[in-house]
Parts: sequence; C-alpha cells; structure tokens
Amino acid sequence: MSFSKILVLFITIACILLFIAIINSARHMEHLNHGGSELLRRTVEAEVVAKRAAQSAASDYRTTTPEGYYITFRVEGEGPVELPVSAAQYGHMVEGDRGRLTFQGTQYLSFQLG
Repeated sequence: MSFSKILVLFITIACILLFIAIINSARHMEHLNHGGSELLRRTVEAEVVAKRAAQSAASDYRTTTPEGYYITFRVEGEGPVELPVSAAQYGHMVEGDRGRLTFQGTQYLSFQLG
C-alpha cells in the first residue's frame, strides 16, 4: 500500500470521526438549550436578585448591542439560578421582585409576581 493511499485513508477516517463528534455535540446542545424532555418542569418561589445584558465585542466602542439578557433568581432553599430571557421579559423585571418562577433545565418559562 502506497503512502498516498494510507494518507487518504487516514484523512477519511479523521473526517468521519469529526463528523460524528459534531453531531454528538449538536445533540447535546439541543438537549441543554431546550431543557430536555426528561427534565422536570419546576415552579418555585423565587426572587430576582440580579439582571445582566451580555454585550457583543463590537469594533466600534460607541455601538454595543446586547447579545443576550439574563436574570438571576434566588430560589428558596437552593441558591441562585441564572436563566436567559427575552428583552421584553428582562425589561419587565426589577431586582427585588418576588414570585413564582417556572423553568425546565436551563430554559426560562415564566415568572408571576406574587
């Protein structure tokens, strides 16, 4: 077997392994981002303790656009839970708000004041 055939075989195997790794990683991220069907939907008493907007690294420092919005809740008996939320949800909550937080895994579902 010539060197060129071995090289082609090696590159083919490496590409197949890379493809499998990418597929597995995508499946894992889908599971994390959407809560996973086997994760329980939870509703707990919580308090908004922090808000943050992640900024993108723009080339022009005068025009920064938030990449995402996050709210940190203090959950009774568990400690802080940070969840990504929409801009509208971010705008409606203030630190100190107390209510019932519903989430599944890392996915925010709702927060009702009360």
